[in-house]
Amino acid sequence: MSAAPIIAQCLAILGVALIAFTALVRPQLKRMAEHRMFLNALAVGDLVVTQGGLVGRIEAFSDDDLVSLSVAKTLSVKIVRNCIGRKFVGSAII
Repeated sequence: MSAAPIIAQCLAILGVALIAFTALVRPQLKRMAEHRMFLNALAVGDLVVTQGGLVGRIEAFSDDDLVSLSVAKTLSVKIVRNCIGRKFVGSAII
């Protein structure tokens, strides 16, 4: 038995793993890093949309990773900071 076919098979498996990492895992890591930077850049008064679809204005940040979100003139909810999906683009009366 020759060692050449075994080495070729190992190299092929490593090549497929590298392609899978480049095509699947790396873009997701990049999106996660961008979302983390977005969350760190949020400020009081920003108009945001949660992942659940709530639109509100940030009122305050808590020490334990909670955000107070004003969704109506007299209604405020607390959400986990990671649940904020994006900034709201448009006009909203809040």
